[in-house]
Amino acid sequence: MPTFTAVIALLALTGCANTGMAGADTLTQTAETGSNIAVLAPLSGAGATYGKPFVAGMQMAIDEANGDHGPNRTRMRLIVEDTKLDPKTSLDAVQKLLAFDDPDLFSVMFAPPMLAVSPVLDAGKKPFIYEAYIRSPLKSSYAFKANFDALTGCESLIRYAKEHGKYNHLGVLMAQAEYSDLCIQGIKRVEPDIKEYRYNVGETDFKTLLMKAYNDGTDSLVMIGFDFEYTAMFSQLSEIGYPLKILCMTSSECIIPAVIKTASIETLEGTLSIDFVPQNISATSFGKKYAERFGAASPTDLAYSAIGYEEGMIIEQAVMACKPKDTECLKSSLEKVRGYESVIGSDGFEDRVLKVNTQVYEYRNGTWERVD
Repeated sequence: MPTFTAVIALLALTGCANTGMAGADTLTQTAETGSNIAVLAPLSGAGATYGKPFVAGMQMAIDEANGDHGPNRTRMRLIVEDTKLDPKTSLDAVQKLLAFDDPDLFSVMFAPPMLAVSPVLDAGKKPFIYEAYIRSPLKSSYAFKANFDALTGCESLIRYAKEHGKYNHLGVLMAQAEYSDLCIQGIKRVEPDIKEYRYNVGETDFKTLLMKAYNDGTDSLVMIGFDFEYTAMFSQLSEIGYPLKILCMTSSECIIPAVIKTASIETLEGTLSIDFVPQNISATSFGKKYAERFGAASPTDLAYSAIGYEEGMIIEQAVMACKPKDTECLKSSLEKVRGYESVIGSDGFEDRVLKVNTQVYEYRNGTWERVD
């Protein structure tokens, strides 16, 4: 994947380091002639596996947009803050950004930061796109949801699994969180008879829960979580050696490079998942363009860079229809964005939720194969 240094170097070229400070303004942008886009993403610690390529992908889209526009067109600048996936850090970042930079629009990655900053952004009447599985931020009319949807996505995966006999006794291994509750709600639309094994967000010792699931006769576990949770769970399941099969959300986030390094082939083989990002993205024009810029990348890097790139293209269209600082226009414009050259198969927002298609995959012989 692109190293942290490479991402920061890329941001520095456009005048926006991950500290949130403006730096050298190579675009000669002012508040009157350009639009500031604030990005809150984990660039260190938990979640950085996804945050770094996401920011790199979005910066690619913004760079291309700025390069394509003439001298009298609105330019855009990213101001990136490292949330560390921490709610308080995220809230502090938003308050600083509002006080010193007054961004036109915010992009927020993942549920913990989003839940912390949503009330502030709503009160400030700032449009924001969030990349998370949850739905509660949509209570704000300024919120636009992107990424996987836990409710409908979990339902779709379990429906496929049940129809194809992929489990006998199903359980869930999930944190006490909104995205888990939504996922379980979707699962129970298809399979009401499930065992629940819950833990607190941040815990990484799953051995007791895995042993309990096995002793209860569970043969398959559904999991939804972050990179550090998947890494710990697969590693511990490999160590214990129980023949439990995993159904995870999503394939881009589930079997990441750290998981491949620590888990046994036997544990990973047959893992079932679902995703809205095509797993053949490396063969697409976007995948090739990303490789030219950053070199070889893992499927997870490519997936999240594509997600960031997609959001960047959506933001470009919305910004070009409005004057800088006209947030009401920007909010209205986001609702109408259509017709961009999607790299993940999305087609704008419907009721402020990004329309995406999902596919089901099974992990076979070291790679994800589409099975639906």
